[in-house]
Amino acid sequence: MEKVILELVEFDRQAQKAVRAAEERSASERARIVQEKEALSARYRERAKQTIQKLEHRKRQEAELELQKLEARYGDSMKRLEESFRQQERFWVDEIVKRCRQE
Repeated sequence: MEKVILELVEFDRQAQKAVRAAEERSASERARIVQEKEALSARYRERAKQTIQKLEHRKRQEAELELQKLEARYGDSMKRLEESFRQQERFWVDEIVKRCRQE
């Protein structure tokens, strides 16, 4: 009988040891999962940051090109307006003077 009790006590000790080992492995795996999750999250954020930077760069280039086109159109319009003024200036001055004299 005493031998059976000793065997049961030994069996209980081994079972407790196995439970502690399993709990340690479980805790270790949970910690590993948390680290892996953080690493994945960091990689995702880095990729998102790079994607955003590429898109910002591309949009900045597109905006710069559009600005250059607008400036070119504005410059062309100004040249046409100035040329029109140069061609019409004498006529307009004469017309203003003529109308002022008629009053």
